[in-house]
Amino acid sequence: MLVAGSFVIGSAALARIFDLPFKIGLSARFIVLSSILGFFVICGATAMMLFRDRPASPLSHLKAKLRGDWAITERMALGLPIVLATSFMFATFTSMKASIGNLVPYYADPILVGLDRAIHGGDAWKLIHPLIGYPLVTYCLGLFYFAWIPVVFMTLAAVAFMRSRRRLRNRYLLSVALCWILLGSLAAMTVASAGPCFYRIFYHDDPFREMSSYFDYAGHFYSMTHLDLQALLLREGTEPGVQIGNGISAFPSMHVALAFLNALFARHIGRVWFGLSIAFLVIILVGSVHLGWHYAIDGEASIIGVVAIWWLSDRLVGGIEIPDAHQVSLTFGST
Repeated sequence: MLVAGSFVIGSAALARIFDLPFKIGLSARFIVLSSILGFFVICGATAMMLFRDRPASPLSHLKAKLRGDWAITERMALGLPIVLATSFMFATFTSMKASIGNLVPYYADPILVGLDRAIHGGDAWKLIHPLIGYPLVTYCLGLFYFAWIPVVFMTLAAVAFMRSRRRLRNRYLLSVALCWILLGSLAAMTVASAGPCFYRIFYHDDPFREMSSYFDYAGHFYSMTHLDLQALLLREGTEPGVQIGNGISAFPSMHVALAFLNALFARHIGRVWFGLSIAFLVIILVGSVHLGWHYAIDGEASIIGVVAIWWLSDRLVGGIEIPDAHQVSLTFGST
């Protein structure tokens, strides 16, 4: 919470100095969103518990769990301050992201394109296109890419209300805050870039016209919803004010950063969670390039940054405790 508070205060001061839009009132919307996602987490945990225990009286069993094993009062005391702090932090991040073009003109895309080609031997999206360049695959990748929002925020909600594994919990929460601050805000402003999908808007060239042509072709078969979102971001980027989700920034990829962070966390939870999180990470990494949101180097830099943040958080919270002997999961019944 101290890290999030410092970020909010520092960003507010920066906005004041440079006369930038700063809408801390967006935190109320994030609180509502967090409450909705938290409700789904509770419903999911309840369903899993009832399926596992198969009680004769589900309602009585649920009441007993609420009063006993689930320790709702303690969980609320642990989780609600985190929900409030992160809501203010996300509102601040949104304001800062929307201000990137005002603080630093977009300049880094040609550099990132050159690095991408030097590292991978060509444009990364062209290299993977023969393998996945099919309208149905593109459509499915778009769905998974949008699923990132509930996956990431429901994971955050579940961890915020965890009772056990306190050091692991605190390490993850601190890492989340540092990812949004150091990668999503500081690095994004330092390396101001728009991404392949917006390259033609901010520069005089369009090295990704073939990508656009493919999306036009694929749109005859399936809805390319990512194109609608890109158009929305571009339209909102030219209008005054700050709204949830607006702002254009490619480097580094927060989609990849948070997906990778969840994989690092899941490694300490169990093999199933770890396997699922790795699969999700690969889908997000590939999708970020194929859908034109990011250069490959955006995701690769994010992974390197998250490794450093995960290591730093370990030092700051004192390391991870020895896992309990019993199976640890993210359900309310056993954390």
